[in-house]
Amino acid sequence: MLEDSLSRLEQEVQNDPEFGEFLARSDDDTSDGLDWIDDGIEPSAEDSDTSETDEMALEEALKLLNDPEFSTWSPVIRSRVIMDVWHAMARVKVPKDHGFRRPFGLALRDAILIPNAEDKARIEKYLVSQGSSWNEKLRFNPRWLWRRCRRSVPPPKELHEAVSEVYYAYGPQKDSKTKLPLFNAQAWKDARNVLKAIHLGLLSDPPGVQFFFQIGIDSKHGSLPIYRSARGTNITEGGVHHSLRARMPKSGVSVRHASARVKDYVFIHNLVVGTVNRTGTPYRGHYNVEVLNCLQLRLEQARYLVPKAPILKGWTNGDLYLPGNERIGILPVPERTRFEAGILGHNPIIDGEFTHSYLAKQQGTKFAVITVHSTAEKLKFAELMKKLPAFISSPPNFKQGVNDWNSQADGVTIFYKLAEHLRSYHAKWLRNVNEKNSVSQDLVKLKALERKHRSQNRVLSSVNVPAIMVPVSLPTFTGLQQITEPAGGEAMLPLDETNLIGMPGITEFENPLQFGTNYPDNYQDNIGYLLPINQDQLQPTASSSNLIPWPTGFSTFMVDTPSGSVADHSDIFVQGYQPLKRKRHCMKCGLSDCAGASSKDYCRNPCADCNSLTCPGRNSARPTKDCKEGWKPTQRSKGKQRMI
Repeated sequence: MLEDSLSRLEQEVQNDPEFGEFLARSDDDTSDGLDWIDDGIEPSAEDSDTSETDEMALEEALKLLNDPEFSTWSPVIRSRVIMDVWHAMARVKVPKDHGFRRPFGLALRDAILIPNAEDKARIEKYLVSQGSSWNEKLRFNPRWLWRRCRRSVPPPKELHEAVSEVYYAYGPQKDSKTKLPLFNAQAWKDARNVLKAIHLGLLSDPPGVQFFFQIGIDSKHGSLPIYRSARGTNITEGGVHHSLRARMPKSGVSVRHASARVKDYVFIHNLVVGTVNRTGTPYRGHYNVEVLNCLQLRLEQARYLVPKAPILKGWTNGDLYLPGNERIGILPVPERTRFEAGILGHNPIIDGEFTHSYLAKQQGTKFAVITVHSTAEKLKFAELMKKLPAFISSPPNFKQGVNDWNSQADGVTIFYKLAEHLRSYHAKWLRNVNEKNSVSQDLVKLKALERKHRSQNRVLSSVNVPAIMVPVSLPTFTGLQQITEPAGGEAMLPLDETNLIGMPGITEFENPLQFGTNYPDNYQDNIGYLLPINQDQLQPTASSSNLIPWPTGFSTFMVDTPSGSVADHSDIFVQGYQPLKRKRHCMKCGLSDCAGASSKDYCRNPCADCNSLTCPGRNSARPTKDCKEGWKPTQRSKGKQRMI
């Protein structure tokens, strides 16, 4: 049937007078990538004349298109989460240098996306008035058309027939140079997966769902409407993925936390994008909608007492509407799916807190439905592969086996599964089995090599290079200030040889700290700082010939610098070193507990230099100068002023 319909189409095309003009066209565009889906590119006459059909590929096409699985069609909408057209078209990988690559992409585009009749008629009328035509614009500037014309994806049965015709017509075609067909074996498998998704209704537009928003009027081109598509394309690819990932913590996030982040992102995204689509203007304001809803409600109530009270105009209060049934984030498992897989529903009275209880509650199941992930589940899968008939059969019957699995779920080590989970892990399990079988072929040699490389002799013969804990020389800086004893009553000891030797387990320095010749004589005394010591926790520690002994009770090592920053001396490495940030002081009064520590504008105290309340204090760019000298313009700043 398909061959007859294509033959009739071929005869009609050959009799068309425009067909000769089509063959005479040539195109010099050599662009790569996947932009050919919407680019105005036509095949050259050479590729069309000298092409051939690969017989083996033609057999694959007939086998694919005559699959009995695609003979029945269900009117039930399987899902409203559909594939985007761009990914469906790009799923079948074809050679970039094949002569039929671009014609195939254009034909597939026309088979999947159907222009809106009203928009097309309006555009054709305008183009005729400008001395052009729809076909000419489609060839040279299709993007101009698709911004002004809505497109839809037909129902599954019609779409399946159209895409099958494209695969059948272009897949077996040979390249004129390489003599290879457009589709290889993997491409035919990918084509079958696309047709299967179409058969399940995962590519067609759901009834009643609008995918286009009018965002403006093109006043320069006949007042044609300009649309924005909500359909997934290569233009919007990455918009959600990247934005959502940026809002997630970098590591360690719970299911509840991730779900809250997703809901927060979806809410803000819908508010921002929805405002642009409805009004054509960007959203301005904060995202605490509940505050605006409460404010509008209070203002409306106040109008009964004060008729001239102000009101919020243009704001839709969502609290005055019934909540919808849409779920965002973790979706519940459909009741039919739970019944087929033997999964019990969630009962808030009986089901208490257990592992992944939040996930189970959101899914509406007794235990969480997750993939095979734990060691106990992997061992259970291997056990079932040896015992249960549903798993032993080739191929395994996972629709039946999932009931056996879920009957043994306990919510602690074994959790609920769907047939897709078992099928996915089965492929990984087969790879592991193949790896073990491959290794077992030469197990003796591999084990001998492993024993040799892991032997204790290699460990003992390795070179023992001690770690460098303190560098030989330290950076030069002056202006050290002694740190006073902090509040809290902790004993403070300077880090020098005398104090350390007096501690339990420390008798002498085997290799004391050395300093360069460019440091002052008292530098070793001033580097000391000051380690909070809990006298009850001091324990002796082992020392080596290369390391300074370090008591266990010592937890911090502070180095004071002129700028008060430990990071100025990043080459100091001491065991137990934890950098402590110096507390900020007010640049006006000099106090650390003043509100002016963050900004001197908040300071209400007099200046520490001149004792004036109106003085701005010291200049943070010149903190060593007093309030009068610090604000005087330097020679450099005077020169800049003259240049300006």
